This record gives sequence, C-alpha cells and structure tokens, in this order.
Amino acid sequence: MIVIDGCIVGASEVVRQLQEDEINALDVKIALKQMEVAIEQVKKVVDRMAADEAAKYGEKSFAYKGARIELAELGTKYDFSPCGYPPLARIESTMKEYSEQAKAAQNWLKSIKGKTEYIDPETGEVCEVYPPIKTSTTGIKITLAK
Repeated sequence: MIVIDGCIVGASEVVRQLQEDEINALDVKIALKQMEVAIEQVKKVVDRMAADEAAKYGEKSFAYKGARIELAELGTKYDFSPCGYPPLARIESTMKEYSEQAKAAQNWLKSIKGKTEYIDPETGEVCEVYPPIKTSTTGIKITLAK
C-alpha cells in the first residue's frame, strides 16, 4: 500500500497508474522516500519492543496472526581490539597498508585517459595499462524538507 495525495493505493494499482500516466512518477518517488524515512524511524523503536513482546510467549518459535515469529540472534558482532593477540594486530596493520596502496593505485588508474605504458618498479617490466571501465546508473536523489 502506498499513500499518494492522501489516498491509500495498492502496489499493482500504483504501477498501473504510472504506466497509464495517471500519476506523476516524481510524486510516487517522493511518497516512497517519505515512507522509507517513516519506516526507519518506527523500526528503531519497534524492533526491541517486538523482541521483548515475543519473549513473553516463552518459546523461540510460534505462530502469531498468520505469521511465524522466531526469536533469534541477528547480526552478531565481535570486537577483537581488547584481545591482545599480536598476530592479528600485524595482519590488520598489513591489511590497512595494502588497502591504502590499492586505493592509491585505483585513483591513479582512474586518472589516466587512455592506454599508458607503465614500468613496474619491482620487475622492470613495461606493460600497457588501461583506465578502468566506468559504469553508472542515472537516477534521482531526494532530500525531504524538514
């Protein structure tokens, strides 16, 4: 369901109206953006409360109003910083260094305009280097007035 100009409309009806030029695509895009913002705001509050409510049922999995509700650990994260394990610290340092080197190489490759000869400083080999292939998708960005 989507609300457009104060009316609740089903998804298939919105698609039909768009295809038949009965509604403006920008109006639909703005309405969708407004709903996304509202949904994110509500989710921040309701996720924890819904988990607390589900826990009251005393089971990990149960049926509720035609839906299967399951209590589960979602998005487990680990913080390794307090572990004090030197091999991991060395690996992470090397990964950071390589990541920075890769970023610098990518930036250089983005800056070249065509086929370029490059001399590899480690091997002395001369090779032909080409800029990366760039792809993009045209769309619109929407910023809602506050």
